[in-house]
Amino acid sequence: MKASTQTTCQTCEGNFVDWSCHRRRFCSRQCYFQSQRTGKAVKKYDAVGYVMVYAPSHPCVHKDGYVPEHRLVMEKHLGRILERKEAVHHRNEIKDDNRIENLELCESNGKHFVEHHLKERDENGRFLWA
Repeated sequence: MKASTQTTCQTCEGNFVDWSCHRRRFCSRQCYFQSQRTGKAVKKYDAVGYVMVYAPSHPCVHKDGYVPEHRLVMEKHLGRILERKEAVHHRNEIKDDNRIENLELCESNGKHFVEHHLKERDENGRFLWA
């Protein structure tokens, strides 16, 4: 029997159960065709596993029109646009866990580097929580 996974549609952001052995990105044919008409999916994953959101008018947009979702979540929480030098740290190191309680604002990439490399870790390389 195939294993099911809870997945979020990249067009309507609705949740659906994926029973296929391949990772489905859309909950229905309607959402698939909507993404084809607009030319872009609302969400996608980049090469290293971050969730990217299509936002071509954002000031810090990448060349392809997408912005990292964790930056958008932090901007909404703070009520302002993040500066380019500011970095958002995933506390549990899971790149697609963009809940605000899992995100931490670092004032620079140097501070972000310290978060990753100077904290204590367990035998699996994960951070130890105090």
